[in-house]
Amino acid sequence: MPSLKIAGVDVENVQVGSTEVQAVYVGSTKIWTRTLINPETGWDSTYSDSESNSGANYSNAVSITTACTLKITTSVISMSASSQNSNSTFLEVNTGSGWPTTGGSPYYWGNGGASNPNVAWGTTKTLSFSAGDQIRFMYWNSFEGGEVNVTSTVRNNSDNSVVDTGIVGYHIWDYDE
Repeated sequence: MPSLKIAGVDVENVQVGSTEVQAVYVGSTKIWTRTLINPETGWDSTYSDSESNSGANYSNAVSITTACTLKITTSVISMSASSQNSNSTFLEVNTGSGWPTTGGSPYYWGNGGASNPNVAWGTTKTLSFSAGDQIRFMYWNSFEGGEVNVTSTVRNNSDNSVVDTGIVGYHIWDYDE
């Protein structure tokens, strides 16, 4: 994202009184936008290989620093041929009362199952978040041997600028030995 510089020095935490400034314009040109999520806790690429569908198949959580609407697109990099309809990625939201249980989130890509609304891989979902919310991705397979490898892009809804991209998640459910 563009930064605000004065005499070559990056200016951070621009405020008018105690209110943070969301954007700075020179004429009609936006020269600076405040980051919507805390960049120090951005999503890591996530890899998990487990003997069950549970385990370390969550991305890092990010904290929303200001109320915002984001466009999130999750697309398949690869998945096992036998599990085309059995894998999904979903976004979980912690609004301060804790993370929802598996299956509790309405934000699915792929096959979330009959009780969980889902959209096709590559579909962009527009979601609103409040300041203080935390969000993370989970990568899921519905049967042993299933594999899903996806990438997600997050955009600011108001100007379509990329907030984060290349958030890669890979999860395989190994057969028990």
